[in-house]
Amino acid sequence: MDQAVLVTSARFLVDELNREGLAVTSAAWVRDEESETSWRLWLALANADVDLHDAYMRVATIVGRDFGRLGGLEPGRVKLVRSDHPVMLGIRKFQQIRDFTGKNLRNNLFGEHYVFDVVPVFVEPEPVAS
Repeated sequence: MDQAVLVTSARFLVDELNREGLAVTSAAWVRDEESETSWRLWLALANADVDLHDAYMRVATIVGRDFGRLGGLEPGRVKLVRSDHPVMLGIRKFQQIRDFTGKNLRNNLFGEHYVFDVVPVFVEPEPVAS
């Protein structure tokens, strides 16, 4: 997997979804098993009440429109999750320690969810307390 292309294309998709009003709080390439073909782009949505059918349709529309800029990303490789999903919360904690964007985090247990490999793409900064 060419991580630079995957990170760039995922970030482009996140930016496009945010522009269209579908707020993404974090994104990561996740591989649940050792197979190279099992990579999926997980996008954590800010709104837990979002209509998932509508959200997946937006993803498919952007992918269809910008397929070349997305490095051949297929809509079926995108998984939409809540921002409080244990994997996404774990990535947020890693990012608070240091920037792991584009780096492999292997063999991690986030809550009760084991992932073989994670490559963080984007984590929305935490709001600054006043």
